[in-house]
Amino acid sequence: MQEDDVADETFTLADAAEVRAFAKEKGLAWVSVWAAFRDRRCGEEAPATDALTTCSGVEQEDGAFGAAFGA
Repeated sequence: MQEDDVADETFTLADAAEVRAFAKEKGLAWVSVWAAFRDRRCGEEAPATDALTTCSGVEQEDGAFGAAFGA
């Protein structure tokens, strides 16, 4: 899995759902994905080692982070 800028830390779909729940609880009007073009699983053409530029690096369906934030 792709790490964030903190060693041994990966932002998962569960984390996205938690952020969304927090935003809803606090009445925030907007939560979004900062790199929507990466909101897809890495495949053979884009291995997880290249997740910084082309994919999320986590097991997911395409658009899953967007869906988690927009639920």
